Amino acid sequence: YRESYSVAYNQDIAMPFFIDVLSYQIEALKDAGKNDSAARVRLQSTIFGLSNDLKNFEGSVLAMRRANIVETKRAQEAAFTHWVNADPARKMKYGEILPSLEKAYQVLTATAQHDLLVQQMFGASDLIAIASFAQRAAADKEKPEAERNPALGPQGIQRLRAQLPGVFAERNPTVERELLAYLLKKADELPAGQKIDFIEKRFGNLQGDARRRAEEDSAREVVDGKRYSTMEGLSSLFDLTAAQLRELHEPLTDFALELSTEAQRLQPRQQVFNATVARWRPLLLEGMVEMRGQNASSQRNQYPDANRTLRFSYGQVKGYVPREAIDYSPFTTLGGVVEKDTGREPFDVPEKLKQLYRAHDFGQYTTPDRANVPVNFLSDTDIIGGNSGSPIMNGRGEQVGIIFDGNYEGLGNDFFYNEAKGRAIAVDIRYVLFLTEKFANAGYILKELDIKSRAARSRWARSTSIFASFYA
Repeated sequence: YRESYSVAYNQDIAMPFFIDVLSYQIEALKDAGKNDSAARVRLQSTIFGLSNDLKNFEGSVLAMRRANIVETKRAQEAAFTHWVNADPARKMKYGEILPSLEKAYQVLTATAQHDLLVQQMFGASDLIAIASFAQRAAADKEKPEAERNPALGPQGIQRLRAQLPGVFAERNPTVERELLAYLLKKADELPAGQKIDFIEKRFGNLQGDARRRAEEDSAREVVDGKRYSTMEGLSSLFDLTAAQLRELHEPLTDFALELSTEAQRLQPRQQVFNATVARWRPLLLEGMVEMRGQNASSQRNQYPDANRTLRFSYGQVKGYVPREAIDYSPFTTLGGVVEKDTGREPFDVPEKLKQLYRAHDFGQYTTPDRANVPVNFLSDTDIIGGNSGSPIMNGRGEQVGIIFDGNYEGLGNDFFYNEAKGRAIAVDIRYVLFLTEKFANAGYILKELDIKSRAARSRWARSTSIFASFYA
């Protein structure tokens, strides 16, 4: 239900920005682990998470452009405008919606590169984010009690202090330095009307290599400053008043304060934008529903609004064609897992699992021909980020799988549902039970749970219709 302006902003501005930053950050993390096996292991989960985000953004942009979603939305809005203008009462109620949203996104876009970069700089180093929090907490403490932000109070400080050991165990100063220097370089590349004031005051008189060296030196001073690059030193910031923090004149605290000041300048226009969207977007949905001849209270035949509600989707087990001459069937099996074994991640199949396959020791968890164990299956149920772990059931209400991912071609489903290519990926419940009983020797868990199994021959033969309940 997003308007075309939102889709265009995300497709052409916000997502490409995050793709650029994530790509650099991932490469920096990989480089940090090349010659340090301990660092490589420590950074692996971070790299995985960032790579997942990168893949999501890249796939979403590609899918939206291939499907011409912006053009589709604009055509819908043109039809809506024609319908609104055909009736004075409708024009009175709905006539301002699209012009107001268009203007809001024009204002947002005018400073988008500046605003996105300022917000991203807080994530360049945990030290910057924590120092900024300490400064905001100290300033908040000086306000009248009724105006204070509870998140910046004693409990918030205590919670952040408790997280410091984990932060310092996971940080990689080399990567933080490189990422901050990279973001400072991006600040230099901003168009004339979107420069970041405090960064220009620091480096604006320098050009080319001289500016790059100065940016790198500044990043090093911020991240490696001896006084606050330790857990104890950083924690001590929470004991200082706002005036004391301003008087420190340490590279870290000065940078955090200047960055926070710049971020505070964004807040008024962000608040105006959010208020505009909050006012007009629900009314746009109401108008679209009315135009399609439905009662706005029932919203029959409209795509369900899943925000803060129990989502119950339905669909069928179904493969898809990602590209010409390529056809993905809906099922994978243990035989395919063994076939892909390379002995190295991500296709390093445990020896015991291979032995179970060679012995055909599948128990009751087999395909109908009893020649294999089903592993994953595809369905055209619509899912979204956060659905990992959602149960997927057949038409009899029996759980047949667990959602864990969506396919690459289906990315972009925050903005549209691609019925032809969007697929949910679920692990077959028989594989879960097989691994529990046969591979992990934990059959006692199944007894404790009182698992009721249906004969393999009939489970899929009777119905390929499935339902999925998603909790959000």
